[in-house]
Order: sequence, then C-alpha cells, then structure tokens
Amino acid sequence: MKRSYLLLVLISVLLLSCSKEELTIQPTKQASVSLDVRQYDKWIYFSFLNGIIETPVNPEESLEWDIAFHRWDVKTNGGIAGKGNGSAYMSELTSLDKNLIISNMQESQFKSNVLIKTYMKTPDMTQGPEQRVDVPANPELCKWMVVNMSTIPPGYNMSDKIFLVKSASGKLGAIKFKSYMNETAVKGFVTFEYLYPIN
Repeated sequence: MKRSYLLLVLISVLLLSCSKEELTIQPTKQASVSLDVRQYDKWIYFSFLNGIIETPVNPEESLEWDIAFHRWDVKTNGGIAGKGNGSAYMSELTSLDKNLIISNMQESQFKSNVLIKTYMKTPDMTQGPEQRVDVPANPELCKWMVVNMSTIPPGYNMSDKIFLVKSASGKLGAIKFKSYMNETAVKGFVTFEYLYPIN
C-alpha cells in the first residue's frame, strides 16, 4: 500500500514538472516592424520578445534589447556590444519558413559583433572619411544593405536573404528585410519581418 502511494506521488510530481516545462515554451510569433533610423547620433534598440523599441539607460549592461539599428548599421546584444548572447549570420534562404530555417541552421556560421567605422554625427561633406568613429556592429547583419557612395545619388542594394539572429537570451529568431524607405519614399526607415522565438 505504502509502495503504491509513493509511486502515485512520484508520477504526479513528474506530470506536474512536464506541465510546467510545456507552459514555458513560447509560441513562435511572426510580425512586421518599421523603424525610423535616420538619425546619425543614436542607436534604435529593438526587442523581439516585446516587439517594441527599448530605451536602455546603459545598453552595454542591458538584456532588454536584442538588436539595434544606426542608419544601415546593425548590432546584436552580445560580445563587445552587450552582455547578452546575441550573434547572427546571413543564410542562403529567402523565405521565412520555420521548418526550413530549423533544418538549414548552421551553428558554426553565427558571428558576433566587431568594430566598424561609421558616422555618429551628420557628416560634413567638405571633410573626408576621418570623421568616422569605431562602433560595434554585426558584420553579418550589416550585409542587409550595401550603399554605393561612388555614385550621385548613392545606390542602395538590399539583400533578399534571411538573417538568423540569436537574441540577448540566446533564443533563435529570423529576419527578412523588406524596405529601407517609408510610404512616401523617404530613406532611412527600416522595415523587416521576423519570426521569434524559433523553437
């Protein structure tokens, strides 16, 4: 009798544990967002989990944000840019298909942030490129846009690839960039669709 009772208690505990684990699994969300990234002197911080712009007081110490935009530059919350587990890479996929993303993900391809040269204030066109400063950015995510400054006006070439991104918490997400302009064709507005989290 006592043995049967103990067995029943053990089964109940196991079932309860499984139920709790199942409740913590987040459903994958697909959403679209547009961000105004025209300003030279600031980064725009975005959270996949909350689907909103965050305004961390100290971005390097915050886990509130996952990716950040500075005009065409993008960084993840990790490495030299933050205390999170962020990293990313540009895949060969062109569709936000969850099953394809899971089956084609290559863990070894994820890259962390590096230092790049960029303008953190409106450039003086009478001066040279020495106005640029070192900032952390993700070299893979920065492939979403190639700007050709050798032409007037500059040429803009946007990638159609899917970018796999690890958030500050290390969970997997995917981004498809859709536009660099708003509805009135003003440049400096990043629009992208994303899946998060991809379990």
